[in-house]
Amino acid sequence: MARLAILLLLAGVVGALGWLSLGIAGGAGLYPRIVIGAALILLAATAVAELRRRPALGEADPELAALVSASGGGAGRTIGFLAVWLAHPLAMPVAGFLLATTAALAASLLLLGARRRWLAVLGACVFTLLLSLAMRLVIYVPVPAVGLDEALDRLLFALRAGRG
Repeated sequence: MARLAILLLLAGVVGALGWLSLGIAGGAGLYPRIVIGAALILLAATAVAELRRRPALGEADPELAALVSASGGGAGRTIGFLAVWLAHPLAMPVAGFLLATTAALAASLLLLGARRRWLAVLGACVFTLLLSLAMRLVIYVPVPAVGLDEALDRLLFALRAGRG
């Protein structure tokens, strides 16, 4: 039941972010709404699976015990992970999509215990770049553009103009 309570708390936070995203004008609000909607759907599916699983009465939940125990930093990692993804949408208007998403993804991987840190950071960079290209060239979802995002836009424009 504790896991279900955590899922409900998370759904409340994501729902609040969704409410705030309604204030974003134009097409720029589409990306956060899609991500928040997907998160709510996944949280609901996880909650349903959790309700179906119901452990025997009195059975200890080792995952929850590891999460809240002071040893191993489980609670700190979980709180850090949540903080990273709650800060991500707030960082995007300042840092831009590329930098904010790369930092959030790399920090998440490191908090979750990635063994090869350089590979986690490299993977975050490559994934974010490919996601950004897909959003700009395939599905046309505008995202906050600052610094690196603007440089990528100029590069893509120059490449398109050279082909023209």
